[in-house]
Amino acid sequence: MEFMQWRTYDSVFPFGDIRDDWRMGVIASQIVNMASPKNKLSPQDFVLKPPKTQKQKDDELRDALRSAAKG
Repeated sequence: MEFMQWRTYDSVFPFGDIRDDWRMGVIASQIVNMASPKNKLSPQDFVLKPPKTQKQKDDELRDALRSAAKG
């Protein structure tokens, strides 16, 4: 019962590592954008992204080869 309540709470007010990464991304992007008005970076630019799987890499390579063959 308590676990379900925490899951519901997390769906409304997320917490944890992902939330912390976004919070720090907001701070980092504000500092960079304030210091360098030319570069407009978003919080997403500072959030760690999970590594790509081999299937994702293969799919990207196949798509790149197909577009190169067409062009």
